Amino acid sequence: MLIIKASLGLLMLIAGLIIPDENIEICPEAYETQSVKDYLESCDNLKMFTVLLNSHDMLENLDGEGDWTVMAPVNEAFTDLKTDRLEEFMGDERLQHSVLIRHINRLASPHIGDEVRVSQMRVIDEEGQTVVLGMTEFEVRNISLANGTVHIVRDLIWPEGRRERN
Repeated sequence: MLIIKASLGLLMLIAGLIIPDENIEICPEAYETQSVKDYLESCDNLKMFTVLLNSHDMLENLDGEGDWTVMAPVNEAFTDLKTDRLEEFMGDERLQHSVLIRHINRLASPHIGDEVRVSQMRVIDEEGQTVVLGMTEFEVRNISLANGTVHIVRDLIWPEGRRERN
């Protein structure tokens, strides 16, 4: 490391990559008085998901009453996409919406035990039929908030038949 003293402070030249400690929390502590929206907005590692929700006018819903269950994908779920798939995804609003609705449910979430690593997501549709949404790996489970529960997940949940990670 080379340190250069300058009139406005110090300039440090570092020959290498500074990697953060693995134990750094990806989100601040959750409070049961916080809304799902407020919690998502406070998490740096969920910014891409939050921005997409906002661009599809879905984020404000998570501030209101309800018993929301959100499977919030980390930023890496987007950045791990192959370049051509990421470009396709970012350019296709219908595909974005189709993926986003698989991450949000208006029904209460059951408690997910610590032993559960990967889960197949299912919801009940309007006609009472069970619909399988996809598979995802949990990073953090059961974050209880004022109007729902957030589970932080590793992958995007794609429409049936699509698996888009590298």
